Amino acid sequence: MLPIGINHGAGLHQWDITNAQFAVFSRRANIAAIFYSPVMCLIKLAILFQLASLFAPVKSRMYWVICALSTLTIMFYLACMIFRILQCIPREKIWNPSVPGTCINSTAGILSSAIVNTFSDFLLLVLPLNTIWRLQMPQSKKWQVSAVFATGLL
Repeated sequence: MLPIGINHGAGLHQWDITNAQFAVFSRRANIAAIFYSPVMCLIKLAILFQLASLFAPVKSRMYWVICALSTLTIMFYLACMIFRILQCIPREKIWNPSVPGTCINSTAGILSSAIVNTFSDFLLLVLPLNTIWRLQMPQSKKWQVSAVFATGLL
C-alpha cells in the first residue's frame, strides 16, 4: 500500500495533490480497509484456536469462553467489513466527494473499531493467565510465563 500511496499523494499536503491522485489513493485505501477486516479476523481466530489447543484441550469453561470470543470476533469483523463496503452510497462517493449521495459517519466506526480491537487484544492476552496461575510450579516461574504473555501489551 505504501508504494501505491506515495505515487498518489500519501505524505503530501492535501493542497499539493491533484483530485485524480486523491481519488486513486482514497479508492485504494478503502479497498485496503475492506481487506483489513477478514485479515484481522483470521489472525485473531488463529490466536484463539492456538489458545484453545494449549489451554482448553477438553470442553472446559475456557473452551466455551474461547468459542464465544471466536463467534463475537467473526460477527464483529463481518460487521466492520459490511460497514466499509456500505460506507457511502453510491460507493464512488468515498473517493469522489462531488458525487451526490450519502455517507455514514466513518469517524464513529473507526473509533468503535479501535475500542473493540483494544479490548479484544487485551482479552487475548489475559485469557491464559488464569490457567497459568493454576499450574503447579514455583511462583517465580508463573511470573516469568505471565511476563511473556504481557509482552503483547507493549
